[in-house]
Amino acid sequence: MTLCASSRGQPWTGSGFRVSFFKLVGEMEKDGRVGEGLTFHGLRHSVATDLREAGFDSRTIADMLGQKTTSMAEHYSSEADLSAKLKGVVRKLDKRNARRTKVSTSAG
Repeated sequence: MTLCASSRGQPWTGSGFRVSFFKLVGEMEKDGRVGEGLTFHGLRHSVATDLREAGFDSRTIADMLGQKTTSMAEHYSSEADLSAKLKGVVRKLDKRNARRTKVSTSAG
Protein backbone atom coordinates (compact mmCIF):
# COMPACT_ATOMS: atom_id res chain seq x y z
CA MET A 1 0.00 0.00 0.00
CA THR A 2 1.35 3.43 -0.93
CA LEU A 3 0.49 6.16 1.56
CA CYS A 4 2.49 8.96 -0.07
CA ALA A 5 3.38 9.13 -3.72
CA SER A 6 5.91 11.23 -5.56
CA SER A 7 4.97 13.68 -8.30
CA ARG A 8 5.36 10.72 -10.69
CA GLY A 9 2.72 8.74 -8.83
CA GLN A 10 5.28 6.27 -7.49
CA PRO A 11 6.11 5.44 -3.86
CA TRP A 12 8.77 7.71 -2.41
CA THR A 13 12.33 6.43 -2.30
CA GLY A 14 14.22 7.20 0.89
CA SER A 15 16.50 9.67 -0.85
CA GLY A 16 13.67 11.26 -2.84
CA PHE A 17 11.64 11.88 0.28
CA ARG A 18 14.68 13.27 2.12
CA VAL A 19 15.49 15.73 -0.69
CA SER A 20 11.88 16.94 -0.91
CA PHE A 21 11.51 17.18 2.86
CA PHE A 22 14.63 19.30 3.32
CA LYS A 23 13.71 21.48 0.35
CA LEU A 24 10.37 22.21 2.03
CA VAL A 25 12.04 22.79 5.40
CA GLY A 26 14.49 25.25 3.77
CA GLU A 27 11.61 27.21 2.24
CA MET A 28 9.77 27.26 5.58
CA GLU A 29 12.90 28.46 7.42
CA LYS A 30 13.37 31.23 4.87
CA ASP A 31 9.74 32.32 5.36
CA GLY A 32 10.12 32.18 9.15
CA ARG A 33 7.50 29.44 9.55
CA VAL A 34 9.87 27.05 11.36
CA GLY A 35 13.05 27.49 13.33
CA GLU A 36 16.45 26.59 12.00
CA GLY A 37 17.50 22.94 12.23
CA LEU A 38 14.13 21.20 11.91
CA THR A 39 14.55 17.48 11.18
CA PHE A 40 12.15 14.70 10.37
CA HIS A 41 13.23 12.94 13.55
CA GLY A 42 12.48 16.10 15.52
CA LEU A 43 8.96 16.06 14.11
CA ARG A 44 8.38 12.70 15.79
CA HIS A 45 9.23 14.26 19.14
CA SER A 46 6.92 17.21 18.45
CA VAL A 47 3.98 15.05 17.37
CA ALA A 48 4.44 12.62 20.27
CA THR A 49 4.71 15.48 22.77
CA ASP A 50 1.59 17.20 21.39
CA LEU A 51 -0.38 13.95 21.47
CA ARG A 52 0.71 13.20 25.06
CA GLU A 53 -0.21 16.71 26.20
CA ALA A 54 -3.61 16.23 24.54
CA GLY A 55 -4.15 13.15 26.71
CA PHE A 56 -3.49 10.32 24.28
CA ASP A 57 -2.05 7.08 25.64
CA SER A 58 1.26 5.52 24.62
CA ARG A 59 -0.35 2.88 22.37
CA THR A 60 -2.18 5.56 20.36
CA ILE A 61 1.00 7.63 20.08
CA ALA A 62 2.96 4.56 18.93
CA ASP A 63 0.30 3.82 16.31
CA MET A 64 0.44 7.39 15.02
CA LEU A 65 4.25 7.28 14.80
CA GLY A 66 4.26 3.85 13.16
CA GLN A 67 6.01 2.22 16.12
CA LYS A 68 5.48 -1.47 16.91
CA THR A 69 5.92 -1.02 20.66
CA THR A 70 5.03 1.74 23.09
CA SER A 71 8.57 2.16 24.41
CA MET A 72 9.65 4.55 21.64
CA ALA A 73 6.37 6.47 21.89
CA GLU A 74 7.07 6.92 25.59
CA HIS A 75 10.61 8.07 24.78
CA TYR A 76 9.44 10.57 22.14
CA SER A 77 6.73 11.98 24.42
CA SER A 78 8.76 12.03 27.64
CA GLU A 79 9.15 15.83 27.64
CA ALA A 80 5.42 16.52 27.45
CA ASP A 81 4.13 19.16 29.88
CA LEU A 82 1.45 17.34 31.85
CA SER A 83 0.86 20.07 34.44
CA ALA A 84 -2.63 20.95 33.16
CA LYS A 85 -3.67 17.31 33.16
CA LEU A 86 -2.22 16.71 36.61
CA LYS A 87 -3.98 19.76 38.10
CA GLY A 88 -7.25 18.08 37.21
CA VAL A 89 -6.11 14.85 38.83
CA VAL A 90 -5.14 16.69 42.02
CA ARG A 91 -8.52 18.48 42.13
CA LYS A 92 -10.34 15.13 41.87
CA LEU A 93 -8.17 13.59 44.57
CA ASP A 94 -8.73 16.59 46.84
CA LYS A 95 -12.52 16.27 46.45
CA ARG A 96 -12.37 12.56 47.13
CA ASN A 97 -10.18 13.00 50.19
CA ALA A 98 -12.39 15.79 51.53
CA ARG A 99 -15.38 13.43 51.52
CA ARG A 100 -13.38 10.74 53.29
CA THR A 101 -11.84 12.94 55.96
CA LYS A 102 -14.65 15.12 57.21
CA VAL A 103 -13.58 16.62 60.51
CA SER A 104 -15.95 16.16 63.41
CA THR A 105 -16.60 19.35 65.38
CA SER A 106 -18.68 17.81 68.14
CA ALA A 107 -17.06 17.30 71.54
CA GLY A 108 -16.79 13.72 72.44
